[in-house]
Amino acid sequence: MGENKRILVVEDEAIVATDIRRILDGLGYNVVGTASSGKAAIEAAQKNKPDLVLMDIVLKGEMDGIEAAEQIHSELNIPVVYLTAYADDEILKRAKVTEPFGYIVKPFEDSQLKSVIEMALYKAKIENELKASKASFHNIVEKSADGIVIVDNDGIVQFINHAAEALFGRKAEEFIGEQFGLPVVGGEVMELDVVRQGKEPGIAEMRVGQTEWNDQKAYLALLRDITERRIAEEKLKETMKLKSEFISTVSHELRTPLTAIKEGIALVLDGLAGDINEEQNELLGIAKKNVDRLARLINDVLDFQKLDSGRMKFDIRPNDINEIVRNIYETMVSPAKNVGLDLLLELDSGLPKVGFDNDKITQVLTNLVTNAMKFTEKGRITIKTAQRDNNIEASVSDTGYGIRKEDISKLFGRFEQLGHSGERKTGGTGLGLAISKEIIEKHNGTICVESTYGKGSKFTFTLPIHSREELFNNYINNGIKEASKNDTKMSLVLISIADFDKLKHQLSDEKIHSTLKDMEALLKNSVRHSSHRASDAVFKLSSEVFVVLANCGKENTQRVSERLEKKLDDYLSGENLVDKIRLLLGYATYPDDAITSDELIKKAKELRPMVPAELSV
Repeated sequence: MGENKRILVVEDEAIVATDIRRILDGLGYNVVGTASSGKAAIEAAQKNKPDLVLMDIVLKGEMDGIEAAEQIHSELNIPVVYLTAYADDEILKRAKVTEPFGYIVKPFEDSQLKSVIEMALYKAKIENELKASKASFHNIVEKSADGIVIVDNDGIVQFINHAAEALFGRKAEEFIGEQFGLPVVGGEVMELDVVRQGKEPGIAEMRVGQTEWNDQKAYLALLRDITERRIAEEKLKETMKLKSEFISTVSHELRTPLTAIKEGIALVLDGLAGDINEEQNELLGIAKKNVDRLARLINDVLDFQKLDSGRMKFDIRPNDINEIVRNIYETMVSPAKNVGLDLLLELDSGLPKVGFDNDKITQVLTNLVTNAMKFTEKGRITIKTAQRDNNIEASVSDTGYGIRKEDISKLFGRFEQLGHSGERKTGGTGLGLAISKEIIEKHNGTICVESTYGKGSKFTFTLPIHSREELFNNYINNGIKEASKNDTKMSLVLISIADFDKLKHQLSDEKIHSTLKDMEALLKNSVRHSSHRASDAVFKLSSEVFVVLANCGKENTQRVSERLEKKLDDYLSGENLVDKIRLLLGYATYPDDAITSDELIKKAKELRPMVPAELSV
């Protein structure tokens, strides 16, 4: 019943003490002793270490039960339940100060006594567990390698641990009750300079979260010393930079002699250096293939290095995926036929133009077709395009060896090369698919593979469909970022058809559409294109055509605008449309006229009628 809990009875009336002892024995408790004075109670508690003390409030002698209880609880942490025949306000007021675990007024029933004792024991158990938990938490907080600061809602420091003291180089007493002096907002992350006691000054990362302190809303600031991490990051950056420069230098140094070797072999093969016999022709052919392989290897390494370091530029603009596929088909159909393979096309003719880098997607598709040819001995390779939901989908399927199920997860890894029977192959870098995956993901697309070993494989990638307006705005925003980064300029030229709604009554929709398309094509052919630097771009939006001029200041933009005006005027004259179509022109330059895309477009829309001007030399 009482689970042998040890109880000390303090009662100065012997008969009452004996009666209480009898009741407690009957309830299953273990009475470890009785005492009749406050002093004797303290001595008995110190000696017997009871689980609970039943304390009469009014005791004979100098010390009453309240004083004895206060000393027993504070020094020995033993719960006390008061026994009293007096329940006046003054006694209760004094008793409350000692934080007793219960009261029982004499006389009492056995069950009443048991209930009070059990509640007191339970309360003591919970309190001790809470104290232990708090002590453990405090120990963890104090020994934490991270600095911890508790700040109340007014920014006043309520607590600071040893690690935070060391970071700030100040003692806790200098902080407690003072303004923290740093912004504390839940969810905020910031870096700050710290003293780091006993070390060189450094950097700490501070994360702030909401908490409670003494039942009030507060903020917990967690400070982590990131000095060594930052030093390591800087060293790693420097190492990566050196690696990148080394790879780039070596690759470019290799390219020069390889180009000379390739050209020399081509001249000999073409007979320009004299006649060669069949055996010589075969040996030179082998040499040429190996030179081409080395060139591809160098290009793969350089491409991957650019992707890995974030230096690869992407020229995202509206393109026709089917046009890319047809170009690849024209290039690859003869080599495929030479090795006994059929190269087939299944193109969805209704696909919209989507935003992608023409050269990069050509590289991905070429890699997929080349791989298919490498791992297909007979049968066919099919390039297919389609629209799936809000994506363009392109796939390359073959009737080749296929891929083992356990090898599929390795395909897009770096430097992974798998033969048709799973063995490691030579002859490449193993970077082709890894580069393809990076390129597609940079376009916010996906790439995957389906394969049945012994029957063939199908590689599929998707590209998201964006409106022309989205592509145009993204292009402008990226152009501004690039210009800002390189401290260059970027200009926007706008050609718009005046009174477009009125024009619809004069010309058919088909004629207007074809005219705008011709103007777009003419402008595209009139601007700069480069695969090595930022190039110009043309976007047709409704009755407007925008020309984005990379690395072009106001003076040059004016010259370009005059040249474009002349070309468009010549076109309209040739089509007998000068009296029907009136063009307006405007332009703006970053950062001279505007610093955001919206402002730049708004400035370019300050249009004037186009007047053909003579080209200046």
